Amino acid sequence: LRAFFVIQESATFELTEIIRLLILSGSGCETYRFGSKSLMDFAVNVGNVSLAELIMKKRKKKKKCELYDHEQLRTAIANGREDLVKALLNSGGDVNAPDPHSGATALCIAAIHGRHAIARYLVSIGASVKCSTREGQNALAFAARKNHEELGKFLIDEELKASSRYIDSHGIGFQYE
Repeated sequence: LRAFFVIQESATFELTEIIRLLILSGSGCETYRFGSKSLMDFAVNVGNVSLAELIMKKRKKKKKCELYDHEQLRTAIANGREDLVKALLNSGGDVNAPDPHSGATALCIAAIHGRHAIARYLVSIGASVKCSTREGQNALAFAARKNHEELGKFLIDEELKASSRYIDSHGIGFQYE
């Protein structure tokens, strides 16, 4: 099993099947770590949603470790894998959880990489457009800095909607359309 990290970029299908069989056999390998790498890292890096879901399912039963970590979510977003992002977050993740190092949320990562479809999905499941990093940068600032114009417009609209709901709930009477 240790060897799969060395050759993970080649023979991906075969390795995926070997890992799937090891997990299904009850070996407990879904929680193994080799240095800083895990089987979940492998599943995310090769973009295998079904393997990631299987690993999370087994991890959930054991309750020994996190279902996934922020680095895996960030990789899925950066690679534009909306299906994998959905699988990770549907397993019970917090869409607004900040990265432990930078404080960036999933929406900030989507904005950095110009992943408009993923950003829309994140907002649809409750991602806050107002969350910011430790340095005070939010998703809109990242989209603007990276010249992701359409994503920036979307985030502005979402901020206006959030503000209008706040204002309207306090009796001011403004409604965003």
